[in-house]
Amino acid sequence: MAKSIFPLVFLFLFPAYIFAGIRNKPRNIIYVEVMGKGGYGSLNYERLIFGNKLLGAGLGAGIGTYNIFDYEGNFNPDLIIPLSGSVYFFSPHRIEVGAGNTFSSIVHTGHPGPGTERVNSMSAGLFFGYRYQRQINGIIIRAGYSPVIEFYSRIVHRAGVSFGYAF
Repeated sequence: MAKSIFPLVFLFLFPAYIFAGIRNKPRNIIYVEVMGKGGYGSLNYERLIFGNKLLGAGLGAGIGTYNIFDYEGNFNPDLIIPLSGSVYFFSPHRIEVGAGNTFSSIVHTGHPGPGTERVNSMSAGLFFGYRYQRQINGIIIRAGYSPVIEFYSRIVHRAGVSFGYAF
């Protein structure tokens, strides 16, 4: 009987032990990133999926743009949607490492004639940097190197800075 109960107890208690580090801590982050994975500027949301004083992990999504108007002056924004995962070490001054994919929908001039056309593409991205985030609600600051592998074929080097709030 004890052998049959142990696996059930383990299944119920082990997840509680693993995720106990995120109870009563900020699990949601909203931040603005400048010159990072989302173009010139992006608004991002991140959800903490694991965290304690030494290690944290989160998943995030955002929306950014390069241009709001197309070449003819019409409202036709470029859309950049980064999806990412990050792991951070130590607290409150953290080393952050992340990776993800970015969907882009960019307006180009029409070829061969006049007009515009929208070109959709996917790119991969990485993030290596610094993150300041305390274990309580409050501001977060990020700065780092964000290489983007555009169209999965060429590397574009970027550096980004982020400011936001964790709650």
